[in-house]
Amino acid sequence: MLICWDLAFPEAFRELIAAGAKIIIIPTFWTLNDCNKEGLARNPASEALFLDSMLTARAFENTCAIVFANAGGPPGKGYAGLSQVSALSTIFAFAQAEAILLIIRRSRCRS
Repeated sequence: MLICWDLAFPEAFRELIAAGAKIIIIPTFWTLNDCNKEGLARNPASEALFLDSMLTARAFENTCAIVFANAGGPPGKGYAGLSQVSALSTIFAFAQAEAILLIIRRSRCRS
């Protein structure tokens, strides 16, 4: 298990994989307003872009499944949601801040 900002550090993932982990769970409370004002002015979706990019990269780099459980809440309150289950760059489940959309695809995962 990793938490929150551990997502940004590939070394933490590599340590867990080297120890035999097949699934990495990451509980977080990431909001859409974590970026500074200048960054949000340039790209209001910067936090969502960062999270999606990091989750895809970490799943692909480490050939493992990642369960990313982020806080959700009412629209307009800054909650990011974006909880998802990813494996080898395939998103199996995805939850927005205020609603849940479940997508299931078949995929071959390395064991």
